Amino acid sequence: MTELCARWSMTETDIAAFVLADELTLSIAVSQLPVEAGYYEEVDDGQWCSMPTGRRRFSGTLDLIRDDAWAVLTLGSAGVSSFQAQPGEYLEYALDDDGAPLHIEAQGLVVRRAELERFEACQASAAASTSAESSLAAEPESERRRGAPTKYDVDGFWRHVCRILFHEGAPPKQAQLIRQMRDWFEARLGIGNGPDESWIRKKIAPLWLDIQPDSEWSRLPPSAPTPSAVPARKSATPVGR
Repeated sequence: MTELCARWSMTETDIAAFVLADELTLSIAVSQLPVEAGYYEEVDDGQWCSMPTGRRRFSGTLDLIRDDAWAVLTLGSAGVSSFQAQPGEYLEYALDDDGAPLHIEAQGLVVRRAELERFEACQASAAASTSAESSLAAEPESERRRGAPTKYDVDGFWRHVCRILFHEGAPPKQAQLIRQMRDWFEARLGIGNGPDESWIRKKIAPLWLDIQPDSEWSRLPPSAPTPSAVPARKSATPVGR
């Protein structure tokens, strides 16, 4: 565990917290350890019975159950009688004649290579996500808004468009309005520092469809209701006598 603490810059208490949260599995390496394998079978309503399939001597790495791993790590040592197994199955230490569990010390705990790589990948992903959220939270709200870069005064842009339309009316061509707005930006930001014409065109295009000289709106007399406000004409229905 000392090596893992140094590798992850953590204390054993930190690692114990990950173990208890089921985010890290600890194991032990054994040689010729007598174990019993089996499965659980429901023999009555809600009553389960362990059905052994055999005993053998196991050599390799055994994964500890969460609470057992936490006890070994926090207490320094603890007795263990069972290990992690597939769902519905069990794997137990074939107890000595005196029924004593297997004694495990914290210094004997290990982490499988696959589990080590999985855990480190999860921590790296979580750290990257936290860093991204912190960076986003540190940015001014104006920097996080989508749309035009903040160096362009979009509110001022639309106010000037309104002034042109109110005092001069819609120009004959959309290109003329685009050039007027380009000149407005350059007068404030300097030549070459304003947005390009494609940016201005994207802003103006939806509005231009309504205000261009030959649009449905432009053909309405000043006092006429808007097209959406004109009621549908009803066909006359003869009245019988």
